[in-house]
Amino acid sequence: MVKSIRFAGVLLILITLSISCTKESQLDTQIQKEPKFSQLTGPYLGQKPPGDVPELFAPGIIADIYREHSATKFTPDGKEAFWTRVINQGIPSRIDVILHMKLENGTWTKPERAPFCIGPFSHISSISPDGNRIYFISQRPIVKGGEPKYGSWIVEKTEDGWGEPRLYTLIPNWESLYMACQETRSGDLYLQENNLPNMDRGIGFSRSKIMDGKYQQPTPIGETINSEYLDFAFYIDPDEEFVIFASDRPGGLVDGVELYISYHQADDSWGEAINLGEKINTFGVEGAAWPYISPDGKYFFFISEMQPFNDMYEKNYSYAELKEISLSYTNGYAKIYWVSASFIDELKPGHLK
Repeated sequence: MVKSIRFAGVLLILITLSISCTKESQLDTQIQKEPKFSQLTGPYLGQKPPGDVPELFAPGIIADIYREHSATKFTPDGKEAFWTRVINQGIPSRIDVILHMKLENGTWTKPERAPFCIGPFSHISSISPDGNRIYFISQRPIVKGGEPKYGSWIVEKTEDGWGEPRLYTLIPNWESLYMACQETRSGDLYLQENNLPNMDRGIGFSRSKIMDGKYQQPTPIGETINSEYLDFAFYIDPDEEFVIFASDRPGGLVDGVELYISYHQADDSWGEAINLGEKINTFGVEGAAWPYISPDGKYFFFISEMQPFNDMYEKNYSYAELKEISLSYTNGYAKIYWVSASFIDELKPGHLK
């Protein structure tokens, strides 16, 4: 009788452990399960368009467990998507890659490294308004067999896809002074410059006008945008009507980086920077950055860091719960969100409407 009781007890323990392990295994499988990419059809990966409240963009497809380091950028025809992801958050072993999806035969392909992405660091800057050029930053040998260096690169569209990248050298000292770049419909280039005087870390924005087919020496775009604080990660309207950028200047809504918009004035100057407001800049724990407007002008994409552990002191999470949160799409790393771009007209000063 005693032996039977002992055997039943041991059996119960084994069954309990088996159920527990099975549940944890199912949890791991569910977290790591890949979405069915064959079912992704339609504009913007078939995602339901957002309203005036930011939403996570394409959860489990583009918004993954990793940190994203740029907004999703689409070619003007809407058939290709590019963005930057941080695979390894560790330093110095951090790996940044440009990911790529393409609409083929009505279906979006699975995310893969962009064909021009090599080495441990690549970051997409912009796609030209006509969709024929991609500007990006990369750490790679500038000459064959040379030492890898950071530089600004351009890759052009071909009949078969994308060609071989080349170092962008139309502007003197481009590889050392200018990083992020965006082309406008006029052909002018807007740049994030790394050597401006009286700027935090020398970072600010400048414009290089094209005249007689040649780019002129870049000039800063004005003190209303360039400040003594950190100003970076910009988006320029292709028609140069406004610019959106990230800044940690004082007077914001959070203790961190926030997004601002400045409108182009009739005299070619730029108006005072306007905070994008609490719907965007208080959405995450440290504000927002990396702005981008979709080619059709309907949607605004940006990066934000959410905080899933704001109740850590009130709730005694189990290990399994903490593991599940850390492997979820809102684990605290920067993610890509999108929202209606209607605020651009709403914030525009009356004299420009």
